[in-house]
Amino acid sequence: MPYAIKENGQFRAVAGDMELTEDETLYEQVPQWLIDFLEQQQINLQNVTVEAEWRGSELMVISRQLEAIEEYEAGEAPPDLIPGTRKQWLKYRGQVSNWKEGAESFPDIAHRPVRPS
Repeated sequence: MPYAIKENGQFRAVAGDMELTEDETLYEQVPQWLIDFLEQQQINLQNVTVEAEWRGSELMVISRQLEAIEEYEAGEAPPDLIPGTRKQWLKYRGQVSNWKEGAESFPDIAHRPVRPS
């Protein structure tokens, strides 16, 4: 079955006398570049989902960490206190909050914000 395919990956089956639009190219079979393109889109979508889930859980960790710092400053040593100052955790919270679609290198896990240490 022939396909009308655009460079952006959109495609449609073409039958008989259907005409192509200006930005479409006719292919008798789905080309490998389109298969690769669609697979990469699926991988990117999965990575976006993983990073969105990580972001949500990390924001909860940050919230708890800021509470733990307050407890420590009040003279109680919470067992879940993680290294880092209030200022470092607030800066990290901003970085994690901004780790979403549109951020540079998102959703590449290698470029996630790094916790204070």
